[in-house]
Amino acid sequence: MPAVAAAAPAAVALVADPYAPNFNFAALSAGQRESYKQHRLTEFPTWAWVLLNIVTLGFFGVIQHGLKHGALPKIKHDDFGAGKGIGFLFIPFFSLYWVFVFWLRLADRLNFQYRIRGMPDPVSKDLALWTVILALAGGVILVTLPVALVTGLIAGAQMQSAANELARGEVG
Repeated sequence: MPAVAAAAPAAVALVADPYAPNFNFAALSAGQRESYKQHRLTEFPTWAWVLLNIVTLGFFGVIQHGLKHGALPKIKHDDFGAGKGIGFLFIPFFSLYWVFVFWLRLADRLNFQYRIRGMPDPVSKDLALWTVILALAGGVILVTLPVALVTGLIAGAQMQSAANELARGEVG
């Protein structure tokens, strides 16, 4: 029985959410930390992202940020790539759920890259959440739609700036 009790702390460390702000990175081995830092993000000017997002009515932003899901390492078993991330946004009714998963997980994954390097979160997950809520509410309460457009540009620009810094190797 003592062998089972000794194994319990390791099991607890495995089920901890690595995207939680209080995640203990010391629980990871040096090899895990280094492998989790590997990404394939590329730089794209934030001002151009904002401009193209406006011109394409948001489609560019969805595709550009969706591709980031494929360029970031999979930390959790349910992390997804670009194809699933973007594709699920086009499924009727399911997309009302998936839009939350898509944007909040991207914020988590970008913030994780900063935290594992000992830096503070660059992306406001709360802003991303409220942007999605306001955008969905815009279908019923039209006054929230312009606010969602502005907050969406701000949240998207935060994500693009964070990805650019990672791509340039400026973080930790």
